[in-house]
Amino acid sequence: MNMALLGTTILLNATSVQAEETEKKQQPLHSLEPLLIVGDWLGDAAPEDVRRHPGARHVLRREQIEASGVSTIKDAIRQLPGVQVPENNGTGSGDFSLNIGLRGLGSRLTSRATVLLDGVPMANAPYGQPQLSLAPISLGNLEAIDVVKGGSAVRYGPQNVGGVINFVTKPIPNDYATSITVRGDLYDGDAGGTGKGTVNLSTGGKTEDGYGAMLLYSGLHGEGIRDNHQQDIDDVMIKYEIPAGANGHIKGRFHRFQTKNDLPGPLSADEFRADPFQSTHSYEKVEGDRTEFTAKYVNNFHGGLQLEAGAFVTDSFREFILANGNDSSLTRLDRLPREYRVYGFEPRFSGLAQTGEVDHEWSVGYRYIREFSNERRMRRTVVAGGDPFSVGEVKNRDTDGATRAHALYLDNRMDWNDWSMTPGMRAEWVHISRNNKLSDFKDKESYREFLPSLNVSYQLNPDTLLYANYNESFAAVGHLALSTKKDTSLDPERSRTYEIGTRFEGGNLKTDLTLFLINFDNQIEFDSTVGQNINKGETEHKGMEIAFSYNMKGINPKLEGLSVYGTYAYTDARRESGDFNGNDLRLYSTHTGTIGSRYQYQDWTFNVSGYAQSQQYSDDANTSEESNDGKNGIIPGFAILDFRAAKSFDWDDRKLEIGVGVKNIFDRHHFTRASIENNGGIFVGAPRTIFAELKTIF
Repeated sequence: MNMALLGTTILLNATSVQAEETEKKQQPLHSLEPLLIVGDWLGDAAPEDVRRHPGARHVLRREQIEASGVSTIKDAIRQLPGVQVPENNGTGSGDFSLNIGLRGLGSRLTSRATVLLDGVPMANAPYGQPQLSLAPISLGNLEAIDVVKGGSAVRYGPQNVGGVINFVTKPIPNDYATSITVRGDLYDGDAGGTGKGTVNLSTGGKTEDGYGAMLLYSGLHGEGIRDNHQQDIDDVMIKYEIPAGANGHIKGRFHRFQTKNDLPGPLSADEFRADPFQSTHSYEKVEGDRTEFTAKYVNNFHGGLQLEAGAFVTDSFREFILANGNDSSLTRLDRLPREYRVYGFEPRFSGLAQTGEVDHEWSVGYRYIREFSNERRMRRTVVAGGDPFSVGEVKNRDTDGATRAHALYLDNRMDWNDWSMTPGMRAEWVHISRNNKLSDFKDKESYREFLPSLNVSYQLNPDTLLYANYNESFAAVGHLALSTKKDTSLDPERSRTYEIGTRFEGGNLKTDLTLFLINFDNQIEFDSTVGQNINKGETEHKGMEIAFSYNMKGINPKLEGLSVYGTYAYTDARRESGDFNGNDLRLYSTHTGTIGSRYQYQDWTFNVSGYAQSQQYSDDANTSEESNDGKNGIIPGFAILDFRAAKSFDWDDRKLEIGVGVKNIFDRHHFTRASIENNGGIFVGAPRTIFAELKTIF
């Protein structure tokens, strides 16, 4: 049974009287008996688990995502506080990738957070290539997006300085059911593309004796917002669940994701002013695929001891074709194929104990991961503006990467009266290497790190939880950060995160408030002056995050069905060493926020939502003047407003819903910059977009 999270107790009582009281009023942590084993802290992001989590944790659920009218993970996750998602840019110029930044940390390809899919690492290689240039999941296959920014580092790693993002897929229903959603997006007339279409399908169920299976499919086909921006994505998943004895079960999935996209490329300042939706890079493309198999065995042993044992294997391929300039100035065209294979195994034991008036749930877990990668570069060189396909390819890079990683963690949740405290320790042993096959040079590093954590919560009253936590995080050097020519001797990245906050859920009001501080050491970045990656020093991140929702139910009959919600995040992220000591970090906004209102009347649902962010710098020097190539300069802040209306119908044994809406109602033009890539420059955001969708369940 996947239930609660760190610092919680399970809601369970034997009498119907107590169950009725629980429905009327939420109970303090320790008053709920008997204690059951929590096991997996993330689970399926159940509301009670989230309410009791002793750290910043926010969840977007299927109904919220659908009501807002978004069609991509990028647009959906923007609704959470402290999460910043730039417009698609650079090698992430499409819905096949994810660029997510948390608390001022770099958003490029989501390399500063642990990203999971139902608890399994989603990166091509969690240690060696912790990036989402290929993000193998579609919004249509998700039930929830769970973002845990504090209080989880002892269980999940590496690279979790920004927290943990767990994408929760749709569960297998108890009764057989089928759902189909068809959607079309049509861009404003100024856009380079016409629009795109999406189809989502889920079908499956469980038998009376507990066997279950489900097929999920999400397909996106059509054009992006610019010229040369064709997108084709297919995401297929088969989930299964098998009973295994009286108290156990096995569950998992087979997953196949594949994509083929044209890349519109960057624009210079003059090109952007002439037409922000044009493409001057007609040769750039990307294709990739990922095949994954997972299995997890869970046995509760009558509630006193729990064993969870998971295993996964992933096989990924992705290939970019990138130019070093626009069609009239390029002198080279690179084809960059990369292949990854990852194996992982993770058993975890959890058990119950009691000392005096203190209840304990202890857990000990171990994870082994083995990674293999191959990265090549095939180059065509021509005179400026020449046809790159008039010459042959020359292989000028061919490297193999390998990782062998062991992680051991131990924690003990202790509950007494209204207090809960969980000390924990995570140990990582990592050996990582990169072999230059052209010169037979091998660079390697080995690390042994011990990462303590402490999470504390206090149930002030049945509606209010206070919490504080301290967690240390670690990230090894990636395969591509190792040198192909000389030893690097890089220190691993380390961070210390402090949080203090409160969560209130009473009556019609829900609020969250978190204050945070992150000290991030030894950051690894490429230095062009020495031609390799180096440790660039420390950054400091501090700020505040707020989220609220208020339901007007019971306030006034005229307001029945109306609710309002919003978020705000203040972030101050700065360099603490080096030439740019004291400067803002690049590509983050000090202020971000959302505001929205939802109204339900009979079979109708209306939703209005807005998003805003303040200006950003695109480089560490905090350059204000725009450069000719568009890479550097201030990125202005912007605000956009979206609207959706939907009506539900009953038709025979089917349920239908028709929805229409507009994104970016006032067609506010906005953009971002890519400053550190060869193909850096300006990338425009989505214009006004009209959409229509039809959903049927039977």
